[in-house]
Amino acid sequence: PASRITVVPNPVDLPFWLALSETGRWLHQELRLWDQDLVLFTPTRVSCTKNIGLGIDILPELKKLVGKVKLLVTGAPDPHAPEAIAQLEGLRRRAKEQRGGSNSSCGSCPCCRRVRAGLVWRCGAGIGSE
Repeated sequence: PASRITVVPNPVDLPFWLALSETGRWLHQELRLWDQDLVLFTPTRVSCTKNIGLGIDILPELKKLVGKVKLLVTGAPDPHAPEAIAQLEGLRRRAKEQRGGSNSSCGSCPCCRRVRAGLVWRCGAGIGSE
């Protein structure tokens, strides 16, 4: 019976074996990265040419395919491009809207179709778009 089954949690101390710093340990805990099925990591400056918005837009489809997904953008806005701050705020609004459900995946745009087909690459802004 199920009442007699004991689940033993993973005994491996991943932060130790990955040699994470205290900051790294805190970040993983704060963002719940260990709980995700997939973490998309973008260590790049925020600019329109990086197409970070696509990453936000495809999250609903990825979640349908693999479960818990997190997009982690670690780059700062380009300090030499005044419009980069506005773009960062726009990306934050977009992500917040999506978490609230008002910006869900349509399932029919080229980006969503590519995700379902397992083909994800940069699109939009004239780069790889259909």
